[in-house]
Amino acid sequence: MGIYGQDWASYQSAQPDTGGLAFVFTKITEGTGYINPRWVAQRDHAKANGLVWGGYHYPHMGNSPQAEADYFLAQ
Repeated sequence: MGIYGQDWASYQSAQPDTGGLAFVFTKITEGTGYINPRWVAQRDHAKANGLVWGGYHYPHMGNSPQAEADYFLAQ
């Protein structure tokens, strides 16, 4: 028996299938110039279906870590 979850990003639906899932991590930002246009809808969908939700940032290693963190946290 396990606990199952998924990683959701913008190439997926705003309301992916949640059957069998306990949690979801959603990509929110990447670098200092990309925001997943579906992240809010995906977050709300996960929470509405009783899933534990977390968001993440995909870094570009050539950028300032501070700038990347600030960009993510601004969302």
